[in-house]
Amino acid sequence: MNSATSTENNLRVIFRAINVKTLQLLQIVFRVLTAQPPPPAAEHNNLDWAAIIVVSCWAYASNIAPQYIHSHSQIPIMSCFLALAIMFAIACFFVSSFIHSKCPVTSMVLERLGVFFGITAFFIALNIPFPLWFKCISCCVYVTSWIAILFCHYFYAT
Repeated sequence: MNSATSTENNLRVIFRAINVKTLQLLQIVFRVLTAQPPPPAAEHNNLDWAAIIVVSCWAYASNIAPQYIHSHSQIPIMSCFLALAIMFAIACFFVSSFIHSKCPVTSMVLERLGVFFGITAFFIALNIPFPLWFKCISCCVYVTSWIAILFCHYFYAT
């Protein structure tokens, strides 16, 4: 039993070290791939949502796999939805960063879809360990947020 625990602890240490180095490498690669001229002053207040969401999704995705490998248990359905949302977010940001020079409008749409899937992944991840009443409240906050966004875009579009 001790050797299994020791091996598991060693694997965790190795996975953490790999995760840290991979996240650092991803940040550098993402900065290089999305390097663009500085935006005009009016657009300067935008956060780099793509980088924030990609790094967060990568950290979660790289930590979830070893947990299920060691436990040999069935993966919960919410974790499957979370993995799909993370996959869609990363795919949208990835494609968006490479087609920006040729298709700027499509790139912008894909980036916004990536933000949508990244925020959806955040809400799914937040709900996994909590009871049903918390999931209902969180779902209401999620839906209300999207209704507010749609309302503002519809009535206050410039």
